[in-house]
Parts: sequence; C-alpha cells; structure tokens
Amino acid sequence: MSLPPPLPPSSVPEPDTAPNACVNCGSIRFSTQTKLPVCEPCRASLIKHPFPFWVKLTSATVVVLLLSSLSLSRERFHAALHLATTKKMAKQERWDEAYENFRGLMAVHSDTETLLDYAEAGFNSGHKREAAQALTTLSGRRVSKDEERRYNTLIYQFQLEQQQQRQPVMPLAPVNVSPIRLNP
Repeated sequence: MSLPPPLPPSSVPEPDTAPNACVNCGSIRFSTQTKLPVCEPCRASLIKHPFPFWVKLTSATVVVLLLSSLSLSRERFHAALHLATTKKMAKQERWDEAYENFRGLMAVHSDTETLLDYAEAGFNSGHKREAAQALTTLSGRRVSKDEERRYNTLIYQFQLEQQQQRQPVMPLAPVNVSPIRLNP
C-alpha cells in the first residue's frame, strides 16, 4: 500500500497573522494601551459596553422565561409538597389525617400510586365507600408488581370484612371458673 500523492499548492494566499486595521471600525491607528487589534475609540467603547446588545437581550429573555415558569409552577410545587407530607402521614399510619389530605389532592394527582395510597387511607380510616370507588377507578390501568400486590391486598381486606359482616358473631358461653383449692 502506497501513500497518496501530495495535494497541489493552494492558489489562495495565506492571511497575515497580524491585522493591519481595527477589527471593529477599520481604522489603521491601533491603541497603545492594549494588545487587541482595536483603535482607541473602539477600546473605550468596549470598556464602556463589554457585552453586545444581543447578549443582553438573550439573557433578559431567559430571565423572563424563568420567572414566568416559576410563577406558573408554584401551584404544582405546593401540591407536590402537600402530596409528600400526606404520603408521610400514611407511612406513619395517621390514617384520618392522611385521608383528609388525600381528598383534596385527588383533583390534581390521579396517578396509580396516589390512588392506591388514597384507597388505603380511606379503608383504614373507615371511609370504605370512597376507598372502593378509588379502587374501581384503577381498573384497566397498567401497574407494576408492587402496585398490583397493594391492590390485591386491599381487595383481600375488603373481602375479609364482607365475610365478617355476613357471619354472625357467636357469643362466648360463660366459663365457670372455680378457684383452685389446696388441700392442707
């Protein structure tokens, strides 16, 4: 394998390494106070206005967009913070407080995990009808294995409670307890 032939010489002359005029205005008199290829009035202008107008305009646009997005997402941030504290209450098994907080959050958060948390808090706080309604809204959704396990656990608890309500509780017969006598 041989090397390719060399390229022919270029007909375009090489640019001079040192500019011979101001890069901003084209003046041939350079400033003696800087090594930049600019004249004295352009150097003073660069010191007075170090950032071009387009940089200032772009940064102002970014700031306006940032402030508007923060103001629009403020409600969502507060709802997410409220959801986190409510889930913490559910983990601490403070069911009544968790249920009341979940009721206000259901309009904003209707994801599967939150609905399961709401159903669990409703079941454990005695609001069985609302818990059952939350579980029926989950039908047809794709869920993870953990969510499926939680759903099945809640359904099992509902079934156990229904069986306990159907069977009458048998009263216990009184037990005759005679004191133990020691023979002297």
